[in-house]
Amino acid sequence: MAEVKESIVETDTVLVWRFLAADHRLSRAFEADQRLGGRPTPPISPINAGDVLHGRDWRESSLLGLHGWQKMSDALHYGRGMVVARLRLSGEIRYQRRYRIEATEASVLWLADASHLLNDFAVLLAERELHRERTAGREPNPRLWSAIAVRRAWLDGIATDDELHGAMQATMEMIKEGELQWRSSYFEAAAEWARLAQIRQYMKRGEGPQPSDEKQAQLGADMSAAEARMTEAGAGGRAAWLVYTVSNNGIVSPRAMGSLLREEGRDPFGYELKDRLVQAFAPEA
Repeated sequence: MAEVKESIVETDTVLVWRFLAADHRLSRAFEADQRLGGRPTPPISPINAGDVLHGRDWRESSLLGLHGWQKMSDALHYGRGMVVARLRLSGEIRYQRRYRIEATEASVLWLADASHLLNDFAVLLAERELHRERTAGREPNPRLWSAIAVRRAWLDGIATDDELHGAMQATMEMIKEGELQWRSSYFEAAAEWARLAQIRQYMKRGEGPQPSDEKQAQLGADMSAAEARMTEAGAGGRAAWLVYTVSNNGIVSPRAMGSLLREEGRDPFGYELKDRLVQAFAPEA
């Protein structure tokens, strides 16, 4: 990920996201004494909507947890739980590496337990991946559809923990059965693509006899075909692992959700998740 250079902006405001543990704390209280040394530590209390928090300096602001992320994937990746908090940062604002934004003041606009919404959205991502495979002419294994159905039923309180565990185990077995085939198909296509790419490189350098335009066009078509086979083989494995991720251990972790949103092509889903959170918990915003 590209690094963002640090900068300070005076008297500005920025809206950011945080995902907190069930204790509703922006910072881990047990770190307080270690991080401030012998200095008096400010109280690390649970936050509530409407709270306004101030840090006397950057060190105290960091201790209080007056920071957040604008990208949903980053907020989830570095989150501690499923309680979503919408913060407005103000005062002096500092843009840190990995898109973390810190400030000397933070206002809590709203917060809510988003466990069900986040897990439901994870299931939706998995369903879309399976439908994408079907549209591409690659019908997913029935066990993947079954696992998603059980997962959704579990979220709705219909399926039992044992049923969810059984679906997870079936998915894992399918992944193990197909993993060697996926890998073999992928690396075979990748090796072919690399061979063709080397030939094209020789052509560009003018090494050896130059082929006709027709042969050059055929080379390009063969490379495209090899790349398509790589994509197809990778997609099958990715779909299965995505289903396994959302059906594993009941609740999807914030870090796993962040990883799902960070995958190539998932950025629009981050915006969709933001809209769903706002509509569910802050419809007036």
